[in-house]
Amino acid sequence: MVQNLQLKLLIKISTTYVADSTRTAGEKFTETAGVRGTTTVETTYSVNKETGEVTPTKGQPVVVAPRNAEVKVGTKPTVTETTIPVTTKYKADTSIDFGKEEVESQGQVGTRTTTTPKVLNTQDGTVSDGQPTTQETPMTPKVVKKGTKPTVTEKPINFTTVYEGDVTKGKGVRTDKVAGVNGKVITTTTYTLDESTGNVTANSPAERREEPTNKVVLVGTAPTVTTKRIAYGVEYQRDDTVSASSPATVVQNGVDGEKRTTVTYSVNPTTGVVTDNAPVETTVAPKPQIEKLGTKPEDIVTTQDFKRTFVADENKDLGYRQVETQGVQGKTTVHRTYTLPENVPPVEDNGQSINYEFAVAIPHDSEPEVTAPINEVTRVGVKPKVDTQTVAITTKYVEDATLDFGQVIENRERLRRSCCYYNNLYNEHC
Repeated sequence: MVQNLQLKLLIKISTTYVADSTRTAGEKFTETAGVRGTTTVETTYSVNKETGEVTPTKGQPVVVAPRNAEVKVGTKPTVTETTIPVTTKYKADTSIDFGKEEVESQGQVGTRTTTTPKVLNTQDGTVSDGQPTTQETPMTPKVVKKGTKPTVTEKPINFTTVYEGDVTKGKGVRTDKVAGVNGKVITTTTYTLDESTGNVTANSPAERREEPTNKVVLVGTAPTVTTKRIAYGVEYQRDDTVSASSPATVVQNGVDGEKRTTVTYSVNPTTGVVTDNAPVETTVAPKPQIEKLGTKPEDIVTTQDFKRTFVADENKDLGYRQVETQGVQGKTTVHRTYTLPENVPPVEDNGQSINYEFAVAIPHDSEPEVTAPINEVTRVGVKPKVDTQTVAITTKYVEDATLDFGQVIENRERLRRSCCYYNNLYNEHC
């Protein structure tokens, strides 16, 4: 009889390591115990009855899985804490006088916590230190303010008074232009603080100069100017084309000149004393007036009337008249030429007005040329014409106080004249 063969193989167990941050580093605790597994293979045998040959037959493996072990390993971090002592910090304060100090804050201790994590090797359960981390609560330093207020001293600088000329005001008149302000030398000493030791040391003094503002006084130096008018003169020119009786023609209008004397003044800038400078004279020459005067030559002719005479001709009838000699006026001719008057020179004004008289050319007459007149002679007919007419004579008596009482004189004049009229009408002696 052949028995079956059963082969059982054990399966090795594995251990799993699990970190436990609540346990001290390296401390181990088996959470689950391990149990080995098995693999069972059964082999059966058959016998050939004829030949007696045994033939093995291997069955399928039967596997019982193992249970792995689980071990917890402590990985609690290591924590160390150290104290950071308070330090003193010094701070400069320019509002506190040099040599004094004030505590601004007392400060606060700080802490430094170092945490070292633990790292588990899950293969073999060993624990090693990881990368430590540090957490710090800063220390608050004590703050002490040290006085570094600059020390300032001032030394005055007196202003000075200067004088300037003012041409807008009369000589010597003073007015203030700029008020004087004293200056000063300011010495400033600053301080430097060593923040690590709190020592304060003085720096080299610095000087700053504020210049004074000088007082400026204006002193009148307006120039004194005196002027004197120079009245323009008159120059005459000939105009032989214009009659002397025509008004003068102004070719150029005259313009007065001026003589100006200017006295300026100088001011001593230190004392303000005003002194006269040498007078300066300037002259603006006058511009003459140019006038053209008529100087055209002319003949001055005066006439003399001729006389009329009548010659009686008894052979010619009454009413006959015949001019035998034509009457011609006589004349006197004077040739007149002209010369110019003297020019009027420019003159300095003496305070009186200048009178420019109307100028005319000066006439010059030649010796007169005389032509006697020719009297006119007229022949007049006076042949008698006799008419007989009886005229009654009347007598008129007129009182005459120059005659004696009773005296009578006959006046026959009228009768005589009538006779003369008829007989000798053109006889000038009638």
